[in-house]
Formats: sequence, structure tokens, C-alpha cells
Amino acid sequence: MQEETLDDRIIALKTRAADDYSQACLEGARRALTDHDNPLRLNFFATAMRILFEHMMETLAPNDDVARTSWFKPEQKSGKPTRGQRVVYAIQGGLTETFVTQELRVDPRPLRKRLLEAFDACSNRVHEREHNVIADPGEQDAVAEAILAALASLFDAIRDCRAAVSRANCGNARRGSRRRVTQRDNLGSG
Repeated sequence: MQEETLDDRIIALKTRAADDYSQACLEGARRALTDHDNPLRLNFFATAMRILFEHMMETLAPNDDVARTSWFKPEQKSGKPTRGQRVVYAIQGGLTETFVTQELRVDPRPLRKRLLEAFDACSNRVHEREHNVIADPGEQDAVAEAILAALASLFDAIRDCRAAVSRANCGNARRGSRRRVTQRDNLGSG
């Protein structure tokens, strides 16, 4: 069995992208990585991925939506949500940490950490200077792999968290229906 390449991973992620712009960002990232003669291929890949992460945060975690959650506390002078708070919202929406961990039995902290690390890796490559350019293709691929893995995890988390919320809502609805039927039956028997 042939090992999956970075190119294969990006193509697979493109099928999961939410919109045309996200797909265009991934295509730009793919083209940058496939240009093995370009010594700055990682930098251009990281730029495309950073643009994609920013777009996803704007789409999945608009500042106003984040600010309306019960858990939001301003951490910046501007009062706007931090990147970390937007990542929390992108993963779990307006749900509290307690609800997500105790009711849904999902621990979002490792994923949040990976996403923030991936975003930082993109930012570092975007702002790279001569003395810290990663020139070794193996090292470039390792950084790209970590960034792509974080993005895949975000896609998985969005799917899994939504499924968990849906299951919880269905369970609550069934319990509520049973409670209403039981109450109705009790009223009818009195």
C-alpha cells in the first residue's frame, strides 16, 4: 500500500472544505508544496493556510457571535475575542466547557492546542526571515504535515461536536417526550 502524500492529504481536505474560497486556499497551498524547486515553498504554503485559517475563523467564529456567549470574557483592550476564544467557538460553538466535557464527554483542549500551534506555525513561516528559513525539504514536509493534521482535526471536531450535540438534543427531546407522555397518562388516570 502506497503512503499518503501531502498532495493526497490536501486533495482529501479540499473535499471537506466548506466553500469555494476554502477550496481555493487549499489549492494554493497544494501548488506551493508541489513546487519542490522553490526554496520558499513552505512559506507560501503557510501563507495560504494562514489565509484559510483566518477565513474559517471568520466563518465559524464571527467576533459578534463569540462575544455573545455566556463564557466570553474580554481579554484584549479592544474587547474583541482572541484567536484562542475564536478557536473555542469554532470547535464547540456557544456551549460551555462544562457542557462539552461533562455532557458530551468531549475534551476539546488538545485540539485547541494543536490548532493554535498550527496557526502559530503558519504565522512564523509567513514572517520568516533569512536566518530562520526552513530549507530542508524533510523539515518543510514535517511542518506542513502538522499543519494539515491540525486542519483535518478541526474538520473532524466540527463534525463530531455537531453530532454529539445532535445526539444530546435528541436524547433530551426523547426524555422530554416521555416525561410529557407520563404526565399526560398520570393526568388521565386521576
